[in-house]
Amino acid sequence: MIEIQPVLMLAGFRKAMAAGGTVEIECVKDAEKVGNLWQGEWKVYVQIKNGAAFHRIALGVSRTQEPKVFKSVTGLMSFGAEHGIDPIAIPRTAGRCVKWTQSEDHCGTKTATQSVES
Repeated sequence: MIEIQPVLMLAGFRKAMAAGGTVEIECVKDAEKVGNLWQGEWKVYVQIKNGAAFHRIALGVSRTQEPKVFKSVTGLMSFGAEHGIDPIAIPRTAGRCVKWTQSEDHCGTKTATQSVES
C-alpha cells in the first residue's frame, strides 16, 4: 500500500509554526545506540487548526515532496534548536510522539515547551 500524506516544505512549515501550529515528533523506528550515536527514524509534523478542523502535516523534502525522516538524534536536536525549542524531548520507541509548543515564559517572551504523548 502506498502512503500518501500532505507535506509542507520548510518555509510553509515555519509559517504554520509562527501561526500557532504545534510541532509533533513521531518515532517511526526504535532508537538504538550505534557507537557514540543514537540512531532511529523520526518524522516531524505540524498540527494546525483551519476553522473547526485540525490538520497534521509532515515536514517535507523539497526535492522529492516526501516526508522528511531524521535518522539521528543529533539531526533532530539540531532541527529543534534551529527552531527555538528548549528543552528538547525525543521519543525513543516506535509509535511514541512528543509535542513541542510555543508558550510565554516568565519574562513574557516566546519560548518552547513540550508535552509527551504515547
